[in-house]
Amino acid sequence: MASLPLSPLPRDPFYRHPAPPLLSPAAISPPARLAAHSPHSNASARFRTNAQGDELRSHAAALQDCAVRRALRCGQELHARLLRSALQPDTFLLDSLLNMYCKCGRLLDARRVFDGMPHRDIVAWTAMVSAHTATGDSEEALNLFSQMNREGLAPNSFTLTSVLKACSVGSHSKFTHQVHGQAVKLQGFDDPYVGSSLVEAYTSCGEVDAAETVLLGLPERSDVSWNALLNEYARHGDYRRVMQVLDKLAESGDEISKYTLPTVLKCSEAESLINLMPLTPDSSIWRTILGACRIHGNIEIAERAAERLCELEPHDVSSSILLSNIYADLGRWNDVNRLRNMLLDCGIKKEPGCSWIEINGQIHVFLSQDGYPKY
Repeated sequence: MASLPLSPLPRDPFYRHPAPPLLSPAAISPPARLAAHSPHSNASARFRTNAQGDELRSHAAALQDCAVRRALRCGQELHARLLRSALQPDTFLLDSLLNMYCKCGRLLDARRVFDGMPHRDIVAWTAMVSAHTATGDSEEALNLFSQMNREGLAPNSFTLTSVLKACSVGSHSKFTHQVHGQAVKLQGFDDPYVGSSLVEAYTSCGEVDAAETVLLGLPERSDVSWNALLNEYARHGDYRRVMQVLDKLAESGDEISKYTLPTVLKCSEAESLINLMPLTPDSSIWRTILGACRIHGNIEIAERAAERLCELEPHDVSSSILLSNIYADLGRWNDVNRLRNMLLDCGIKKEPGCSWIEINGQIHVFLSQDGYPKY
């Protein structure tokens, strides 16, 4: 057990008096109190030990709830209550207090708790590394990780993922290689998040060859990893390598994300890949291609994508409306009218846009086809 590492919080005009302890004497039944103080039994010591353990767990659970809700003031009140109590916090409670301050973005308070901990376990180190990474302070995150290694504490998969994100934020190539070696020794790639984070770290450092080697060697690959590698090749304009990676993605049997194609490919390349897919592409893939065609102004592929969508979802008119918008963007008004008349013939009418305004206490609604109001 240890004492709490922070001095009492300063009072301010908005600080409320803390609530009574979570486990007060009033909450304990009279028979339990009588049994605890009976001179004919040794229940008193056991009662005090169990009561303190229950109270520590209750406070830890409350702090964890504050962390999830980012409820800083509630967490501060719990901290102040603990400081005034006679409780001796254990490592689990201190971890919960530290995590609450980290999640609430109070890194100075978190650091005071961290520095005052008599035993800093892997949970505490990981929380600090992750918190500094989240604020963009990759240098301090890496310093903490190095200090943890010097103290002889082995990282777990959560720690490795956090420090690799720090490498990505700061594009720390040398450190990425070091963490890579450590992950291999610790068999960290059993966790898919570690492998995915390593691929992202290498791509952030511009080391796409290393990223591709890691990616293809992972036992489990995520679409985030594939997209990170594809985006890096596309950013350098190396579409030959993009297509090679896409071929490997198709061969691997991994699912192709609907966000992959429009972010890295020209529409024609995306359509070619879809036609080569071993599985029939679903509507979400074709809808993504149709949206990308509007960005690139590729009407030929847009028409084919809309046709496929109509085959897959004949009762969904959203593809026809999007195709009509593409025609409008290109100034092809005859095609716009043709498509809209076709929809009207089918009994489909697009809901008109509307707006409203309050004048002299009365609400006036205007539809897009209305003329100018006269007042």
